[in-house]
Amino acid sequence: MGIASGAIEQYREYVQTRVSMAGVVGKTDPFQIEALAEVGADLAAGISHIDAVAHAWLEQLQQGNPITAVQRLEFRRNQTRGCQRVLFGIDKLFARSGSAATWTTRPLERYWRDVRTGGDHICIAANTIYSACASRSFGDEMTKAPMY
Repeated sequence: MGIASGAIEQYREYVQTRVSMAGVVGKTDPFQIEALAEVGADLAAGISHIDAVAHAWLEQLQQGNPITAVQRLEFRRNQTRGCQRVLFGIDKLFARSGSAATWTTRPLERYWRDVRTGGDHICIAANTIYSACASRSFGDEMTKAPMY
């Protein structure tokens, strides 16, 4: 989430002075500012979710109640989805930034590359988490795996 926050800030700085081939200043382009607001909301929602769960789990542990496998799995599902939403939002920003944003001399390119690389990490591999959650919702036993 930290890299995504940096990417959003770099986009905000970049779009303030970017002028498209049609002469439109990025900060006045409704498509660019809509994408900025959307990814900002997704990032805030993801951070709020993680903070809320961490607080609830801390209280639960202080009361002597362990975190269950089902709780961990549901958290992983929601964390994965939150990360995906932010990744897709960063992709949208980058796509609306124009080809100059891909120059390796631009900070936005570095942040986008780092976000995409982090998005490939196994801890947010959606297929395994989502299928485990769906199977669990049908009453199937949870198998032990490092990502749960």
